[in-house]
Amino acid sequence: MIGHRTEEEVRRYDLLKLGILLLLLALLALTWFATRHLQLADLPGGATSGETQAQATMPAPVALSLDRPSGPLTAGSITLSGSAEPGMQVTVLADDQPVGMALADADGFWTTTVELPPGDHILRAQAFDGTGIVAGETEPVAVTVGGGVIPPSLDAPAETQVDASSGETILPIAPGSITLTGQGQPGTHVEMLIDGLRIGLAEVDSTGAWALPVNMPAGDYSLQFNTLDASGAVLSSADPIRVTVGGSATGEVQTPEAPAVTIRDALVGLPGNYSILLSLLEISGMAESLPGSGPFTLFAPTDEAFGRLPQRVLDDLKTNPQALSRLLQYHILGGTHTAADLRTTPPVTLSGYTLGVAPQGDTLTIDGATVLSADAPADGGVIHTIDRVLLPPLAENVQPPIIDESGVPTFRGTALTIVGKAEPGRTILVELNGESFGEPATVNDDGTWLVSGTVTLGGNYQIIAYMLDAASGLEAISQPVALQVVVD
Repeated sequence: MIGHRTEEEVRRYDLLKLGILLLLLALLALTWFATRHLQLADLPGGATSGETQAQATMPAPVALSLDRPSGPLTAGSITLSGSAEPGMQVTVLADDQPVGMALADADGFWTTTVELPPGDHILRAQAFDGTGIVAGETEPVAVTVGGGVIPPSLDAPAETQVDASSGETILPIAPGSITLTGQGQPGTHVEMLIDGLRIGLAEVDSTGAWALPVNMPAGDYSLQFNTLDASGAVLSSADPIRVTVGGSATGEVQTPEAPAVTIRDALVGLPGNYSILLSLLEISGMAESLPGSGPFTLFAPTDEAFGRLPQRVLDDLKTNPQALSRLLQYHILGGTHTAADLRTTPPVTLSGYTLGVAPQGDTLTIDGATVLSADAPADGGVIHTIDRVLLPPLAENVQPPIIDESGVPTFRGTALTIVGKAEPGRTILVELNGESFGEPATVNDDGTWLVSGTVTLGGNYQIIAYMLDAASGLEAISQPVALQVVVD
């Protein structure tokens, strides 16, 4: 039999449960109020019952310092130090970004190494307690970090002197051509200035070495070396050096004068043969005048380079002073221009034309001619060997010689006719594989020309047309055209 409670009994039972719950809550509240003052007394700082918990947990200020770095700072690893309470963790911030951490030792000192880029920075140090709460912070310290580039240095000879009164370095050297060497930042360029005027630029190799041939006239100068980046911006500078060329500043010590390295001497010491260039320089009078008019830069074609020209062109040059002078002046620059200079500064010839320079790996091309060897010092200048003769650009609206291939890659027979276009009135010389072909032709009024001749042997030929002006001076060379000849 199942018993049932009446509605009145259920209501009295619910009231009993509610009363017991309220009694338990009251006991819990009395217990919390009775023990609250004991809990606050145990908190750090000994807070009393009248203090709030937030006030009791605030850490007391700690002793913390950040020493200002001494001396000039350069980009890279920089060591910072300071003091803090022993065992305190210190974080260094640069421009409000964490850059390093340290732990104060038993004596209260800390040190850390940070990486800073070039520029102006604001440094601060923060100390943290065992719970990770900031316990102290230093005042901001402003620092400037330099680019970190090593200033260039000069390998000074044993005769170098130091002025006792000013501390200035005095370098006595012999007048004439000399190659200065030194150390610098790999991958940069070293600029040399005499009395504020740049006279040379050298590339620093991977070992940090540089070499610069210069021509030094007698006198006293202020020598300055700067480190430049690829754009030509100055990254660092060395202290100026006082240079006395020909003796000491007081005249008491005289350095023996070194024998001049003439153009002939310099060319003889270079790879290749230069007899044709020397003969042309002597005919024009430049072999004697160049050293005295220096400094200068000479692009020197080898005999092989001149040998690519028709013999008639060479013969005409020797009897035509105007054409010879125009051609040689296109190979000469005013001032000393090293290979490193040519990579950064467009060279201008004595005739006023700007040469086209294109880096080709470790070497250069000058108007399409490859530099075979560079920076050979000579009396009053520097010489670069090239594998082609340079030709001045054509005057405006003058049509260069063009060989008309006519779309025929193969020719059958022995009677060959070559046609093309060029400037009216000019003379055209044609060569097949370096040998003269046919007779010279005069360009017609409509700009067409024709040269005929006989081919006795079949094979592959390269055709080149040379255009001479009214004075028989070489004016332009066509692009070579390949032709296969079949002789039946």
